[in-house]
Amino acid sequence: MVGLGGPTVSGDQWLNAALESVKEVATGALCSDEFEVTGRRWRSTGHFGAYIPLVTEEESLHVGVVASRSGCALLTRALLGMAAKEEDPTHADVADAVGEIANMVAGGMQRRMAELFPLSQLGLPIFIHGDIEPTPKMETLVARVQIGEISLEVVVLRQCKEFSGGF
Repeated sequence: MVGLGGPTVSGDQWLNAALESVKEVATGALCSDEFEVTGRRWRSTGHFGAYIPLVTEEESLHVGVVASRSGCALLTRALLGMAAKEEDPTHADVADAVGEIANMVAGGMQRRMAELFPLSQLGLPIFIHGDIEPTPKMETLVARVQIGEISLEVVVLRQCKEFSGGF
């Protein structure tokens, strides 16, 4: 749907695009046939993960892939094809791998929403160790996902429409 100021897209539409992208990454890059959305939340419980900005003419988002420390290590092992008997991935490996997964998810969202937002742009991923505290001007959408033995959360932080244009 296109409004006077451009396309009107709900937060749930963005989160669904993110979940479709995570499923694509799970079956492709992570080589898993197991994917299940296990619930939705209003706040992330993950303390480790990567966030990447996705900006359109009408929207300002951050897309995150977060998990526990061990969940991030499992994501890294899956992406890099590391066997369980190999040594643990380094913190730098984890930050790079989870950042790349977040980048793939955001790229999938960008592709899925290209008809509505043809000029969208992705920023660079950042790896976070700690809690994210969204401002009251942001909508937070979180879905819990299970990919095989890996539990993670997909987070979409979205600037609320009524506050766009300045702080």
